[in-house]
Amino acid sequence: MSAPMEATPIPTSESKVPLAPAEPLSDQDWREEWLVPTVMISLAGRCGERRARRPGPDGWRRHLDNHGLIAIHEASHLVVAYAVGRHVNGAAIEVVDDLYDSYRGVAQNSQVALSDETPDHPTFEQFDKLERDFKTATNLAKLAVGHGWLRYLRTLWIRTDGILERHWLAMKMVAQELGATGTVRRARAQELLDRWMPVQGGSLFEAFAGLLNARVEVCDLAAAARWLSPPA
Repeated sequence: MSAPMEATPIPTSESKVPLAPAEPLSDQDWREEWLVPTVMISLAGRCGERRARRPGPDGWRRHLDNHGLIAIHEASHLVVAYAVGRHVNGAAIEVVDDLYDSYRGVAQNSQVALSDETPDHPTFEQFDKLERDFKTATNLAKLAVGHGWLRYLRTLWIRTDGILERHWLAMKMVAQELGATGTVRRARAQELLDRWMPVQGGSLFEAFAGLLNARVEVCDLAAAARWLSPPA
């Protein structure tokens, strides 16, 4: 579940929440700078789960237990929040019921930089009061466009899925650590995302293969330049 750090009320048509207190935003700016990123972050968890369940090139689906899925869900929130320019405050997962393999998780992000005095990871103290991700996304889509909210939501889902596709390796790295430790604190989340978000590919193998191909292309270009250059 995605949890924004600041307690920002959902704006209405009569009163929109400005991002910069000194100067109110236009309706278009408010949508692009606050509403659209918030909807995409809210969709990211479910979108990440769907992507993880897709069959591979060979047609086989990877088996994922609930523990793995909740780690992917929360890591996807962090990746998309980072990609749209939010400040991430880590994520946490915990067991709800061992017998039924039930888990819950929370990931936090903020529009503003977080001070050292701010807790450096989310907790579950207010978990029951949080609005469910898809409900948040649906309500904001309806607020933005009214009757065309479903088409609007699908468009933002595609954009969110595109971010996860480009940064799937970063998601895997965050999810792996979250699954192993139960908590990824702010500094560690930032470190992982800073390191892996620039790397394209869905796996380390793809990333290294892409790097190798790039080096081969550079070598080929250098060889071609030497061959084409006139003799001294």
